[in-house]
Amino acid sequence: MFCPKCGAKNPDGAKFCGACGEPFRSAPAPAPAAAPTAAAPGAAPTTFPQAAPTTGKTLPKKTIAIVAGAVVVVVAVVAVALTLFGGGKPFEGTIDIANAQLVATDTSMTVRANGEAMISGSIDETRHEGGSMIYELDDIMFARTDMSAFTDVDVTVAAPDGVNSGNAVGEWRCYMDVRGTTSSGEQRREITVLWADVRDDGTVAFLAQEVDSTDQAAVELLDPFSDDFDPEAGGANVMTASWDKNDDGTYTFVNESGQQATLTITPSK
Repeated sequence: MFCPKCGAKNPDGAKFCGACGEPFRSAPAPAPAAAPTAAAPGAAPTTFPQAAPTTGKTLPKKTIAIVAGAVVVVVAVVAVALTLFGGGKPFEGTIDIANAQLVATDTSMTVRANGEAMISGSIDETRHEGGSMIYELDDIMFARTDMSAFTDVDVTVAAPDGVNSGNAVGEWRCYMDVRGTTSSGEQRREITVLWADVRDDGTVAFLAQEVDSTDQAAVELLDPFSDDFDPEAGGANVMTASWDKNDDGTYTFVNESGQQATLTITPSK
């Protein structure tokens, strides 16, 4: 027989567990079986599924604790895997800085300046990579009339994962490649790069630059989504600033000239 408290094996008929001292109680005598009742004429006899026989052995508490701990570890590993490999959640809400605003929904993204929409597009694809949520935009529309005929447009935007909780720390990236024919018949291609690295130490490096599309080496070095991205080696004008987080959750950026700008992140959910 096995101890119901610690699971240790004991001789049959023992009154106490030899391992933990737990007293054994005699099992109650089984109740007499009820007399069978006759089935109604013509009725099929009622049958019930039989329970599987039990051994009378219970798991020791130590074993139960080990099993429970293993379950917790598995759940934690799954949670980490979901976070690292595709668990990032796309941002929905508004991001304001100075006189510019980015508005993101589950299907579209719009950039406004001085309250007017300057560029907008539908979100064609989202993916989670290296602590960032990356958006591929499609069906781009421009407010600038000189760009209204540009139909071949690639726009990729990335925001750090923390933006969902109002945290600005991380890399912000945008790469816009626009090709087309102007109303005067001129063939044009414009590549615009926007990049900011908001660091934990209270500093930020950033650039906003148009890239000469005929200089393929510069295009590679200044594409923030390229493995070769190196803004300083690409000859770009990388600027620096400092930042502080305010009590209301906004960020204040101060550049080298002392100019200030406030960043406000407002998730919609």
